[in-house]
Amino acid sequence: MEVGTCVGSPQRGFTIVELGIAVSIIAVLVAIGFPLFLRQANQAKDSEAQQILRNALVIEELHHLDTGVYTQNRRDLARYENSIVWNANGDPAGSVRVRVRAAFAETEVCLFSYSASGVLHAVYHTATQTRFGRPDQIRACNPNNARTWSTEGW
Repeated sequence: MEVGTCVGSPQRGFTIVELGIAVSIIAVLVAIGFPLFLRQANQAKDSEAQQILRNALVIEELHHLDTGVYTQNRRDLARYENSIVWNANGDPAGSVRVRVRAAFAETEVCLFSYSASGVLHAVYHTATQTRFGRPDQIRACNPNNARTWSTEGW
């Protein structure tokens, strides 16, 4: 009889090496999968902010059709859609900030929104074009900067 074995019972269980290999494989899979998961989550947050901006632009267009000018007035915009958070001060994620230059209120509007991932998205709209961008700061929404933005989307 061998030392360390019981009479009548076969040897069962995993060795330390087998367990180490299994844990190593799981660790590699987690190391590969977790960054991919985070990237997808951030893309979803960015997409949500972009969709909010598209909806806000439609509301601005409705206001423009009714009055002939774009507006920054939150009350005027909330009459069309009250589920969008129109924000004049600061920029919490998911809210929309509107910038209308007084001299061009009839022809142009710029909308901003931060995504929950912290990325600033903007839409610059005139009668002839709509441009989508990711400016560094909110002050960046002017015709000169917006010319470099995409007309296709973010």
